[in-house]
Amino acid sequence: MSEDEAIDEAARHAGDAWAAARRDELAGAGRAIADGWPGTISEARAVVLEALGRSRALSHEQRDRAARIAFRTAREAWLLMLREAEEAP
Repeated sequence: MSEDEAIDEAARHAGDAWAAARRDELAGAGRAIADGWPGTISEARAVVLEALGRSRALSHEQRDRAARIAFRTAREAWLLMLREAEEAP
């Protein structure tokens, strides 16, 4: 696996974890998932830096690509959770 592939995979995992954490935050506050993904691309950058470690030397391009991947993955996971919640009896 190349370095870029490893970064992309880590970004996908970070995005999934980010969506799950947001869901859990809402559940802890007694709220349900509603509407679209509440995260931002700025938050995605922070999530990626946390997941990949600040000590890892990422180029600007790698960091931005990883943030977009994490954001997209989190949004897709969120929308799936929203559909599942709406379909639950």
